Amino acid sequence: MRFKDFHRTIQIRLAENFISTTVSTMVFPFMAIYFAGHFGAKITGIIMIVNIVIGMIAGLYGGYFADKIGRKKMIQLSGALRIGAYALMAAANSPWLESPVVTFLMMTVNSVCWGIGGPASRAMLIDLSTPENRKYVYAISYWLTNLSITAGSIAGAFLIKSHRFELFAALAVSAVISWLLVHYYIDETYVPKKSSTKEKPQVLREMAFNYSIVLKDRMFVKYMVAVILIMSLEVQLTNYVGIRLEKEMEVHTLTLFSTVLNIDGVRMMGFLQTENTILVVTATALVAVLFKKFKEYNILMVGLVIYTIGYSIIGFSNSPLLLVFAMLLATLGEITYAPVSESKLAEIADDEHRSAYMAVSGMKWNMGMVIASICVSIGSLFPGWAMSLLFFTMGMCSIYLMHTVFQRQTKQTDSLLQAAVNR
Repeated sequence: MRFKDFHRTIQIRLAENFISTTVSTMVFPFMAIYFAGHFGAKITGIIMIVNIVIGMIAGLYGGYFADKIGRKKMIQLSGALRIGAYALMAAANSPWLESPVVTFLMMTVNSVCWGIGGPASRAMLIDLSTPENRKYVYAISYWLTNLSITAGSIAGAFLIKSHRFELFAALAVSAVISWLLVHYYIDETYVPKKSSTKEKPQVLREMAFNYSIVLKDRMFVKYMVAVILIMSLEVQLTNYVGIRLEKEMEVHTLTLFSTVLNIDGVRMMGFLQTENTILVVTATALVAVLFKKFKEYNILMVGLVIYTIGYSIIGFSNSPLLLVFAMLLATLGEITYAPVSESKLAEIADDEHRSAYMAVSGMKWNMGMVIASICVSIGSLFPGWAMSLLFFTMGMCSIYLMHTVFQRQTKQTDSLLQAAVNR
């Protein structure tokens, strides 16, 4: 299965997402530093949390309306709002004006845009992919996303201080290109059923009903808990693990090509992040080829086990070589399980409420960050080996839940096949 074999809309969505993610990553990862310089660290922490919460609420509305009026309309609406937001952010960081307040307000609008457009975008990929090619679609999407983040982060690190206006202007231009691609080259992939009644829709009531259906899906809830636990392990690197390494790890002197490197805890964390990113970008295709003939269940289980072992070691070790090896394990596990996990979500979500499923699923990263933040507090009370045991337990719980999801879905498929035969 190759990129050129995908549906044209999938190709355009992947290309458009690569462009927009690359440009946005040049700016947004550095905005906390920007706001801290203007508002102070405490205020910045509060407004960043507010930004995340607003984005999550917008995601719930985005999931509802994408199932109500269609995917393309929601993507176009979010794109149009994003153009305006980026243009005002550029104006607020131009040679003629500097306004951190306007920048923050427009950044909040951008969070709303991602919220209302994200579920529709993810649902559109499911609409157009098939069970046969879905794993490959997600594998390529996963690889392109990580490649764009790598390229954007490196460029942003060099340009954000000296060329902030130009970067915001580039954001606006990329948003215009994305909107034009969606408007002219992407067709609607989902036509909602027309309501037989002419009553004015009760949005909040219908939203509550739709999301209650999603949350009553026990298989989806198990899947979400499993994914949140796994995501929380990844976020530990920049939370508990980073703090632990900074406090516990002694300075190690390494000689590389006649260059002496002094590695402390903070540098070690940065090195592990770089290792993870480089491995994802370079090894995703190789892993996909190696596991091509294996069953999805086996791929998922192997990936999760390796991933869990890797982060369990990272949870307690202060040895640079062991940490590097552990990150190798964790990243290979991540590359292995991620496409299968996303593909499984596509099978769980039903057609009528697909965007609602995607909206709830989109919160997994935020929930993972909450758990990681809790682990920071717990980590101040317990030694590294105890936290490592906690990480291992979280990983094993995720593996068990994923096992039950696969098992139940297999039974449902067998029952449907048996019913069809009996007819």
